[in-house]
Amino acid sequence: MFRWSGSKFELHQELASHKACDMEFFTIADQSFLAVANSYDDYSQHNVDSVLFRWSGSKFELHQELASHKACDMEFFTIADQSFLAVANSYDDYSQHNVDSVLFRWSGS
Repeated sequence: MFRWSGSKFELHQELASHKACDMEFFTIADQSFLAVANSYDDYSQHNVDSVLFRWSGSKFELHQELASHKACDMEFFTIADQSFLAVANSYDDYSQHNVDSVLFRWSGS
């Protein structure tokens, strides 16, 4: 991750990922989050968790692992007072392309 220094971007933090395909930044109740859609691991396994990082004030820290299957996109949205994160899965190691995408709902913690 790079941070703008006033004249250029400089390295701020490295985030562990597994061939990430998408990132989605969002805020909930004044808390900042960054979701990372991982597609597969170093062993070519597609059933790899995607991750949700929370901003601590100086860096992003791991907040939650999200079960996913070669995730290729994430979208955050709200309906009324409820917050959701949609994860588009594209491949499963067992059923191949016949895999459901998932919708996570924020529980408040």
